[in-house]
Amino acid sequence: MSFDRSWHGTGTATVTNASTAVTGQGTTWQSFGIRQGDYFLAGGDMVPIASVQSNTGLTLTDAWPAATRTAQPYKIIPASDAVRTVVASREAIALLTNGNVSAISALANVVADRLPYYTGPGAAALAVFTPFARTLMDDADTAAAVATITGTGAAATRLAALCRVVADWNAAVENGWYMGNGAANAPGTGWFMGEVIAHNALYVTQRLHAFTTDTATDAKSYERRMRNGVWGAPLPIRATQGELDALYQAKLAYTPVQQGTGVGQLTNAIKMGWDNTRLRVTVDSADLGFAWLSGQGAQSLIANGYKRLPDGFIVQWGNSALASADVGVQFPLAFPSNCLAVTANVMSPGTAPALFCMVDQLNAASFVARVRSDAGAAVAATIRWMALGY
Repeated sequence: MSFDRSWHGTGTATVTNASTAVTGQGTTWQSFGIRQGDYFLAGGDMVPIASVQSNTGLTLTDAWPAATRTAQPYKIIPASDAVRTVVASREAIALLTNGNVSAISALANVVADRLPYYTGPGAAALAVFTPFARTLMDDADTAAAVATITGTGAAATRLAALCRVVADWNAAVENGWYMGNGAANAPGTGWFMGEVIAHNALYVTQRLHAFTTDTATDAKSYERRMRNGVWGAPLPIRATQGELDALYQAKLAYTPVQQGTGVGQLTNAIKMGWDNTRLRVTVDSADLGFAWLSGQGAQSLIANGYKRLPDGFIVQWGNSALASADVGVQFPLAFPSNCLAVTANVMSPGTAPALFCMVDQLNAASFVARVRSDAGAAVAATIRWMALGY
């Protein structure tokens, strides 16, 4: 083995058994020019140096085989240039013979516009590398690449970072993004911006938005369509919840019932409709009959009056002064079909004898009231009564 005659031993060094790390104390390894391939010598043992990190730190190629040495003298013996040349040559040859370079050299049919690439360790193939691809590869940044892809004409403007400005929306017929302030054929005044979707020159859709004057209840979004070369009128697009509320809630003029949102309520479909006589209710497919409404049915809420319920049932009441013991009492409203029952009580002044009232000759229009004392005598009195029927 050949060494240079000079050696380096400034300071002391610490090296641990079975470790590759060497730490210097007062050393100048990096400044002196210690390099990979030089040799670290201490106590009669020598190991090649793999790398030098600093003036006080280096790494050996192999673990230190001897006992640990702490802040002990050492020597670093530089390898000769001839040895370094041989080592470098061997490393270069190893790299050239690892299969990767030979994979490139083994490629067949190498012609113009081809680019070699690796398909795996020691394996390579050729890809087509067109003149256009070469113009894209030499672009310095994204903007240059976009300009190469889209060109420098209208397409580049329509697909650029900002919308293309138009003076007439009828002229915006190619795919892209546009904007215009006071442009002709806009859905309204002021700024509009939007996208254009083109099937061909005769069928085009524009979606436009007045982005400077929109509100939560008016998004000012529109869609225009060209069919067979003829533009249609702009159609408003309801884009926000506020717009939908303003459009439909106002027509109701009240807050509608929210189905199935109350405590313990189910999500059954509730349906109400008019059957030409009364309001009818259905839950899912079950008919619940008629809905009773406070304003439905005739009534007379006076001393001698009546109330007709929505299903046709009638309640009647009254006070009648009987000049004699047995007197007929007329109902305020004759029952259309039948009187089911009448109950009557004597409005007693609270003095003896005790009185009670019997009902007789009951029909749809009247009944006969008979007042008697507890002794069975016929007595004239005032009675209060109630009748039920339909």
